[in-house]
Amino acid sequence: WRTAGNRLSGRCMAPASNAAKKRAANAAARVAQREKEATPIVEEVASIVAAPGGGDDDTNDDAPIVLELEVCPAGKHQGKAFKDVVEDDAFCRWVCKEPRSGWMGMLKTYLETEHGFEEPAPEAAPEMTAEEAEQAAKVAAARAKLLAKGGGKGGPKKKATEPEPAPTQTRVPFVPTTEWQEVRPEHVCPKGLQFRMDMKGGKNYARIAPGQ
Repeated sequence: WRTAGNRLSGRCMAPASNAAKKRAANAAARVAQREKEATPIVEEVASIVAAPGGGDDDTNDDAPIVLELEVCPAGKHQGKAFKDVVEDDAFCRWVCKEPRSGWMGMLKTYLETEHGFEEPAPEAAPEMTAEEAEQAAKVAAARAKLLAKGGGKGGPKKKATEPEPAPTQTRVPFVPTTEWQEVRPEHVCPKGLQFRMDMKGGKNYARIAPGQ
């Protein structure tokens, strides 16, 4: 029995096989890899928590933007900052020609407040001389006769109507406060405001900068 016991103890004390060593090494490598992958995540979470206002989405929504550094996301000046678009005078005048919204509304606000661009006044109808007015009346009467003939006998006669002038939009000054307010197309903003853009709704907002 001593011989059998010696053999048994010899088996228990035998060195680990190469396969067992390989399995242990692989397990240790996996543990080290997991710890390595988890380290950047832990550091990133710690930096967010340590930062002022970290993890608060509401503060990010209220973060103002610098208009001159905003970038055109589309169009002929795609990828350019607003401050670089000012060099294209014809394009800037076209932007300010009519009401805009979204990023073009912000660009128009920047051009108006920082560079003095203005929305052109509506063109007034040219004044007619007495001779031109008489000629226009004759043309209107001739059209009325043609319309009456086309309606057939007994039908109601149609009166010639003058085309209605296109409605014009009146610009009004934007009255800022310390709270965010929507900047509408008809608003003219003063200098020195803070702006932000609602990317989902396409609306622009402005307020007086804190401390002013």
